[in-house]
Amino acid sequence: MKKHPSLRKKLLLLLVPPLLVLILIVSTILFRFALTEQRDAFDNALYDSAYSIYQLLEKSDAPIESFSLPRSEKQFILGDQTDAIFYSVLDTSGKLLSGDN
Repeated sequence: MKKHPSLRKKLLLLLVPPLLVLILIVSTILFRFALTEQRDAFDNALYDSAYSIYQLLEKSDAPIESFSLPRSEKQFILGDQTDAIFYSVLDTSGKLLSGDN
């Protein structure tokens, strides 16, 4: 008499490979989603810093000859415990008014 594989073994052989493929696909999708969200959060933080510096500049028709970011405001706007953030404020001709080279 020939012994047939058990129902448990048949089900495992039938269901495990598709489940592994499904897990791989879902993991890839979730990783890409998390990466996109992380990038967006970082971009928003950089935008907020740039906008804060922009608000410190006076809007006028005359060109701005110099700009200095006070130390306390620089620490507040650009302070980050894990990343180094650099900034530059340029005039319309590309001359550095303030910031990092």
